[in-house]
Order: sequence, then C-alpha cells, then structure tokens
Amino acid sequence: MIANLLESTVMELTHKVEEFYASAYMANKTEYYYFKELVSCILGSSIRFEVAQSYLDQMEKMGFLDYEDALLNIDKYENNVMSVLSSPTALYRKYRYPKSKANYISRTINSLYGQGITLCSLLKANDSHFDARKAVMERAVGIGPKQASLFLRNIGHSEDIAILDKHVLNYMRIMKISKKLHVDVSGLKCYEKNEGYLISYSNKFNMKLSVLDTAIWIVMRTYQRECIA
Repeated sequence: MIANLLESTVMELTHKVEEFYASAYMANKTEYYYFKELVSCILGSSIRFEVAQSYLDQMEKMGFLDYEDALLNIDKYENNVMSVLSSPTALYRKYRYPKSKANYISRTINSLYGQGITLCSLLKANDSHFDARKAVMERAVGIGPKQASLFLRNIGHSEDIAILDKHVLNYMRIMKISKKLHVDVSGLKCYEKNEGYLISYSNKFNMKLSVLDTAIWIVMRTYQRECIA
C-alpha cells in the first residue's frame, strides 16, 4: 500500500521536475559557476541541504569563492573559510564540520587551480559522464560518488547518473527494486551497481534518470519527515 502510494506520488511530480531542469540548465556555464557548485557539494556532504546553502551564500557574500585570490595565500584563505563556517548565518547557528570542510575546499583549489587545471578543462577532457565523475572525485577533496554525481547534475553535464542519497536508497528498498541493493555506496563500485538498478527502474517508465531520482528525493524527504512527526 505504502509502496504504491509513494510510486504514484513520484510519478505525478516528475512533470514539475522536468520543467525545473529545463529552466535550470539555461544557466551561464562559467568557471566561477562550476566552482560554486563544487563547493556547494563539498559543503553539502553529510549536511542538510538548507544549512549547506546558507553557508555557501555567506561564503559568496564575503568573496570566498574567488579561487584565484585564494591561491595567493591558501593558508589564510582556509582560516577565513573556517571562520565563516564556524559563525552563525541569518538562518542557522553553526555548521557541523567547519575545520574539515574548509580544509577540503582549500585542498581542492590547490588540486585544481594550483595545478593549472580548471573544471571546464576537466569536463572537456572527460566526455563520458562516468569518466567525468571519476575525474571530479580524483581532484575534489571530500567528494565521493554521490556528491560528484550531484555536481555533474547541477551543472547540467549529465542526466544519466544517479544521486543515491539516503532518501533515494530508502525508496529503492521500499519498492524492492533489487534484492542485491547495497546499503553502503561510499565506494564507486557499489554505487554504480545500485545506480544500474535505478536505471533499469527508470527505463520501465521511459523516464530520464535525473527527473526520476529528483522526484523520489522530494517525495521521500516529505514522507520521512511526516513519519518522524
């Protein structure tokens, strides 16, 4: 009964999600835009979406998304970012991992721009979305397969890779999409196996993977909040 209700709700929502992506992918794809989205994914790992976005906005207001300026004194930059993440924003009192995430961001800047690599050039050199995901994971510190997939989705690079967060995985479990579902998807091999199961599920409905897993995420967040309440 619950499985049928969740599935029908997801399917009803897919039309609105498709409209959203059609407009979102019209964004101007500058290097700054790519870097901002990558920082958003670093901040969002193991952190509630709204909290991560609030601190990303704070970083941007204070000019801490300027990766070229950061390279002039990377240690000072890291301390400044840690200070921002340790302070309250207008909406939230604190961020959970200020020290480690500031370190991840500064090391990512070094790994990319410090080596003369841009995200634009990285994506051009890796046409396949699977190769692009691996390349992002190799260069961006603190980014696993889920966050790398989210980055590529957010910038409109690929609609054919899944964002397997806890909400989507829970939906897959409830729907019994596969008997071999992996709970731990921190490794790329297990991640891609689960991704394959969701791809097969999306093909049944002739639906884009990006549209389907976004609709699942929205529905499951609401469902799980109501269950807790």
